[in-house]
Amino acid sequence: GVAFEYDSRSVLVDDFDLDGRQDLLVSQLDSTSRRDVESLHLYRNVWEENGNCIGFCLRPGGGMSAMGTRITIESAMGKQSAVIVNGDSFYTQHSTTRLFGLGKDTHVRKATITWPNGKTTIMEHPKINEYHVVKTD
Repeated sequence: GVAFEYDSRSVLVDDFDLDGRQDLLVSQLDSTSRRDVESLHLYRNVWEENGNCIGFCLRPGGGMSAMGTRITIESAMGKQSAVIVNGDSFYTQHSTTRLFGLGKDTHVRKATITWPNGKTTIMEHPKINEYHVVKTD
């Protein structure tokens, strides 16, 4: 349900204000003048009924990139997975943070982070409605 009248070029979805709701960052290109003018728009998500969530901020060490890391959570809703990627949106680079919506679930049984080097970090019963910083050596 999001559309713009202007020429949008790049869209980035992330929780910029860390409130558990995904926001949009959109770049605009205006070619109507003699030279191109670019603008940046931040659209905060202020939806009142958000539901529960859990987030992960990845901080790999040893010169390793977080790209390719898979995060899987297990709750009463089942399993959800996300892979940290780059290059799937025009002129944008995504963060190494992922947010999972839990709806009415009040508990996450387990979070499994599988790093690109094959190592795994397991978190048993991580708290919901907050972000967890996950580091590796």
